[in-house]
Amino acid sequence: MYTSYKTPLLAITACLLWSTAFAGIKIGLPYTTPLLFAGIRFLCAGLILIPFWGSYKHNLFLFPRRTLTVFAIAFFQIFLLYMLFYLGMERVSGATGAVIIGASPLFTALISRMYSKKEKLTYIKLFAIATGTTGIALISLEGNLTTSFDIFEYWSGIVMLVACVVASSIGNIIVHYRDTGITPVALNSMQIFLGGAMLLITSLIFEGSPHISFSLDWALSLIWLTVMSAIAFSLWFYLLRQKGILVSNLNLWKFLIPVCGAFLSWLLIPGESPGPFSFCGMAIVAVSVLGFYIKVEV
Repeated sequence: MYTSYKTPLLAITACLLWSTAFAGIKIGLPYTTPLLFAGIRFLCAGLILIPFWGSYKHNLFLFPRRTLTVFAIAFFQIFLLYMLFYLGMERVSGATGAVIIGASPLFTALISRMYSKKEKLTYIKLFAIATGTTGIALISLEGNLTTSFDIFEYWSGIVMLVACVVASSIGNIIVHYRDTGITPVALNSMQIFLGGAMLLITSLIFEGSPHISFSLDWALSLIWLTVMSAIAFSLWFYLLRQKGILVSNLNLWKFLIPVCGAFLSWLLIPGESPGPFSFCGMAIVAVSVLGFYIKVEV
């Protein structure tokens, strides 16, 4: 196993950055449509990484297999993931969405196990997943659990969010197990740009003519989301490309995303504050993730 202490540091940094996306999206969405906003965000994120490609910027699509792999990553990791995320969250309560998205390490562990025998479902890993998911569920109980959604829309939203998590897991597996010969930063730039282009095209089809109410809040949220996406995905791709890394183990760090996201909402959004369930949930998540890695490293 890849045991460098750099791994948890980079993983935590990426998850902390991703946790800020909830606030950024919430600030920017009132000024435009969801898929258009997401498409612009990822197009810009892909473009700002081009100067960091190095020698790979001149041979983007020289090899068919490389091209197919990049498109597959863009499809699962950006286009399908974020389209399903936005559509699903419109149909379910925030608490329900938090539990499903927070359970992503479970789906990743199951899918990666089907792909590779190296991805073993050990008892300690299953325990960490179970306790981590329980902690996320407790944090979500602090929110409003009531919903006025139509029952069909509600369950279709749940299916979309589960599919969203599955798409993310498949994208992670492709990045880790398919060797493209491309540096993590260049690969990330390509897939983010292509995924953003797919989202923009889908936006034009389903959301109609582009409409943006320009404001300082929208501009600042777009700038932050663009920079955050470029950095966080590049860090994650770097970790996924390490040969000693197991995808299912690495994704346990994603339990930190909803925890940090909730903490930021308490700091930034008026009227939101933590309660006993939240503190218990955070403690459980911390114990499950850190306990797993301490046990594995020892």
